[in-house]
Amino acid sequence: MINSHWALRSQHWNRSVPPLRYDSVALQTLKELIGDRTNKIVVLGVTRELVELFPNILAIDNEPTMLTNVWIGDTATKSAMLANWLEVNLEPNTYSATIGDGSINQVAFPQDQKSLLTKIYDWLEPGGIFACRMYTRPEKPITREYLIEQGKHPTINWSAYRRLLSMHLAEIDGQTILTRDLTGLFNELFPDRTGLPWTPEELEMVDTYAASKLKSCLPTRHELTQIFPDGVEVTFVDTGNYDLAEYCPIMTFTKPL
Repeated sequence: MINSHWALRSQHWNRSVPPLRYDSVALQTLKELIGDRTNKIVVLGVTRELVELFPNILAIDNEPTMLTNVWIGDTATKSAMLANWLEVNLEPNTYSATIGDGSINQVAFPQDQKSLLTKIYDWLEPGGIFACRMYTRPEKPITREYLIEQGKHPTINWSAYRRLLSMHLAEIDGQTILTRDLTGLFNELFPDRTGLPWTPEELEMVDTYAASKLKSCLPTRHELTQIFPDGVEVTFVDTGNYDLAEYCPIMTFTKPL
């Protein structure tokens, strides 16, 4: 069965704004990190900004609706594969880079994330680079009081506010959250939505999460450093000029020559 969350996201992809997507500053940072390592790049997902940024792409996504509604279409140098990242077997020591946008957040912490990162390390050729924008949560917990204040008098956009809800749930539940729980949390915080500053379309969006089967993980930066293969030096690159960009670094490492 197609995950209704991704079916909905794919249909309204163009409405997504940062932090749910890269902004131009973060994209430029990614491009600079990759440098001339563009001869064979794996993209975890079909994020349009990423597949359009580089010339030679193999995109891998597990959701048919994302391939139907978001993928730009195969070309002589770009192709997409319907597959589970944890199950796909690519030729080792072959790819110049592996990139993504929140991709690692979509697999379970810690074991599945560690398994995927080990796979990615194997795919990379010596000198190859991994670079993926991450959704992290702060070391200091997001409180219910802060959520209520931001919900009534926001200083951030709706996409960022939903990310705050996720951060709060991850702090309570231990990194992994069920997207459907966002609906319950929002209703607990605001049993009466009268007077809230969000648009009807935005409020309707939080209700659609109630049917979602999606799980995602929001570790802290420190927690992420604990899951990398031995000997891998991971770096977090802060970038972007959007709401909550400080919690969406590009996580990167390079395979030794």
